Amino acid sequence: MKTRLLSALLAAIAFAGCSTPLYYGPKRDIGGWEVDRLAADSFRVNFRASSYAADKIVDDYALLKAADTAQEYGFRYFSVVNKQDIGRTTEVDQWANSYATGTYGPTGGMTSSTQSYNQTASVYRPGSSLKIICFKNPPANHPGTVYDAKEVSERLRARYQIAG
Repeated sequence: MKTRLLSALLAAIAFAGCSTPLYYGPKRDIGGWEVDRLAADSFRVNFRASSYAADKIVDDYALLKAADTAQEYGFRYFSVVNKQDIGRTTEVDQWANSYATGTYGPTGGMTSSTQSYNQTASVYRPGSSLKIICFKNPPANHPGTVYDAKEVSERLRARYQIAG
C-alpha cells in the first residue's frame, strides 16, 4: 500500500512540473505560428498549441499574430474574413516507470518494487487559422469587424504577459 501511495505522489509531483506557458513563436514541435502571404494585403495566420492549451487562448494567440503581421507589413488595421478550427487529434506513446524501496517490520526486512507501463493515448492539439485582410486606414464600408492592430497587440501581450 505504501508503494502505491509513494508512486501516486511521485507521479503527481512530476505532472505538476509539466505545466508551462503556451509557446508564442515560429512553428516548432510544441506549437507556434505560421504565416502565408496570400496577396499584398491578405494573409493566412495559423496557430497551433500543445494539448494543454484552451481553445480561447489559442484563438487569442492567432489574433495576436494577425495583429503583429499587419504591423510588420506596414498596415494599421485588419479584419478576419475567415476563421477555421485546425485542431487535430494525434496518438502519443506514454511511458512511465516507478521505483520504491524501503525497510519494514521488526527485523528490518527489505522490499523493493518496480513498475513500468506503456500506453497509447489520443491527444487533442488545438489550432486556429485566420485569413485576414489588412488596411493602412480604417475602411469606410467594410462588412466585418475591423481591428486596430496596435491596440490588439498591446492588449493581448499585456493579458498573456508576452514581450513585444
